[in-house]
Amino acid sequence: MAFSTVEAGRDRFGPPAVASWRPIAAALSKPANAVFLLIVAGSVIRVAMAAAVGLGSDESYAVANARMLALSYVDYPPLHAWLVWAWVSLTGSE
Repeated sequence: MAFSTVEAGRDRFGPPAVASWRPIAAALSKPANAVFLLIVAGSVIRVAMAAAVGLGSDESYAVANARMLALSYVDYPPLHAWLVWAWVSLTGSE
């Protein structure tokens, strides 16, 4: 009976095999699960970056226009300003 590195808990060329990674690897073996994980990870990174950076010039302009509601605006439809106003009213933060 020959001794194998795989039987000893090691992959042939890598570090010791970790049993806790096996369910994760099995879940990621399906393309749909891998895509879903990629979307979730990307969304988390975007939200963290947006919280760290703050508003840009376009967003600041929209918030400034939403402070005084009107039926029409020069450069974008009124629903945009109304939604920004509603968000600011709900969250209390610009």
